[in-house]
Order: sequence, then structure tokens, then C-alpha cells
Amino acid sequence: MGPFSRTQGHAPTGAVLLAGEHGRLARRPLSVSAWLSRAAEHAAKIEAGPAAAAAEAMAYVDPPTPDEQAWVDDFMNRVTQPTHTAEQSRGAA
Repeated sequence: MGPFSRTQGHAPTGAVLLAGEHGRLARRPLSVSAWLSRAAEHAAKIEAGPAAAAAEAMAYVDPPTPDEQAWVDDFMNRVTQPTHTAEQSRGAA
């Protein structure tokens, strides 16, 4: 059996583990629609995580000064623009 076989206590695809009587785990089958819905919700939470964390952190930080913002803008322009080597410059001339 594979690494996610039933013998290792993992739920098979399309099932959800629920706490049953006396703390035992029971499996409840999921429809494809419900499984896809949960997968989409999970993916959205993962995708939104960094942006939400950044927004929360920014609530505790003063906005940048004009000089700081200019430095960041200049830096971002330099690292995101393609660089030209000396050979590329000579070829264009």
C-alpha cells in the first residue's frame, strides 16, 4: 500500500474524518462538489495568507517618508528592469 493507505490512519480521498462516539473517528463520504468546494476554500486561504499577514503587519508600521518611498521605488525599478550587457549595447549601435 502507498504512503497514505488506510493502515496509516489517513482518510481516503473523498472522505472526511469526524469525531464519533467515545472519541472514535468515523468517515463520512463527500460529494465531488463538496470536496472541490473545500479544496477551493483551502487554496484561497493559502493564497490570501501572505497578503493578509502583510496588511496586518503594516497596520503597526508608520508609512514611509517621501525619501524612503523614493528609495524603494528606485530599487524596485532597478531589480525589475532587464539589464544590458556591454555586448548587447555594442550590438545595438
